[in-house]
Amino acid sequence: MTEEFEERDCLGGMKRALAMRPVESNESVLELGCNNKTLKRFLPKECKYVGLDDFNNAADIKHNLNKFPYPFKDNSFDVIFCLQTLEHLENPFRALEEMKRISKNDIVLGIPNVFHWRDIAINLLRKYTKQWYGSHLFSFT
Repeated sequence: MTEEFEERDCLGGMKRALAMRPVESNESVLELGCNNKTLKRFLPKECKYVGLDDFNNAADIKHNLNKFPYPFKDNSFDVIFCLQTLEHLENPFRALEEMKRISKNDIVLGIPNVFHWRDIAINLLRKYTKQWYGSHLFSFT
């Protein structure tokens, strides 16, 4: 039950991100921390999508997100989506600088607010184990 709730919440976050910054069919998109490239399902098929991650076979390009610079030229992407990833990085501020370097226009961030009632409920449902929260290196509110 909690995995289903968490997946719906994740999809909701992606849809909210795309509502804030819609993607046009002629744009280039980088999903930083793409995991299984779920975001790609909601993008126009004609857009140029690249998924970057360091641990998942689904990634278009495998790269350790804690190693800089990222393997792209300056101003490579119209928009970068970094959803539920920044809090896992060893140096999120350096990652933000790197995203600024490779973005032409926009960067959309999605980070969990662990003090929001919804996240507290998820944590209680999952019995809030250190194994789950232990992958978050930073909290942002």
